[in-house]
Amino acid sequence: MSETTSSASTCLPRTFAALFAAAVTLIASSPPADSQPPPVDVIAPGYPVSSLDPSGNVISACTAGFTVHDSAGTPLMLTAGHCDEGGLLEIYFRGTGDFEPLGSFIRNGYESPPGEPFNATLPDIGLVGLSATAVPVAIALLNRMPITAVERPRVGQRLCKIGSFSGISCGTVTKVTSSKVHFGAFNRHGDSGGPVYRDNGDGTVTAIAVNSATPDDQADCQVDHTGAQDCGGTTIAELIQPWMTRWGLTI
Repeated sequence: MSETTSSASTCLPRTFAALFAAAVTLIASSPPADSQPPPVDVIAPGYPVSSLDPSGNVISACTAGFTVHDSAGTPLMLTAGHCDEGGLLEIYFRGTGDFEPLGSFIRNGYESPPGEPFNATLPDIGLVGLSATAVPVAIALLNRMPITAVERPRVGQRLCKIGSFSGISCGTVTKVTSSKVHFGAFNRHGDSGGPVYRDNGDGTVTAIAVNSATPDDQADCQVDHTGAQDCGGTTIAELIQPWMTRWGLTI
């Protein structure tokens, strides 16, 4: 697996023409210029993150994946690699009533070449530095579901995902490869990068993957925080365990 370590973007253009040209559909979004995510008090897995243009307009929306740490204890965030627009990710922070910077991508395993159709078999994961942000960082999903472990899923298991546009949806695992998991859960544009997990049944969760794409024949979306249609009933996600081992990360 190759990767980039700079903040330069390696992702496809975030236009609907590019998004829908592939055999699968990326689920980052290009929101209307006047769109604004709901404010949050912390950065936590499952919360909305945005890329802004120089005028402060949202140009791409994704979902925060898992909060992780390097060997020095520095906080970082896993999310979809195709969410990298080459600059800072930001969050709409209730404390200031404005967008606040989180950090930029310091590693990116996203391998689909610019201008080429997205290939769901290739890696789609990135690592965002959070050490310089003034926004408090939480580890628990949605700041309320503690993570107890990281594991590889099995066919037949029930997994759930959190998307900042679609909320929580769950379904059965239908396919597992060396790097991906496919399971039945709905998506909307803007859900990219969000956490995929197994519910432990006691209020805690086991970390599995970050959301990447949905099959193209299921991609029928509207870009809207309140009224978007579901994209489809299958989620394709990037397993995080191999990357956490490779990058020396822990929860």
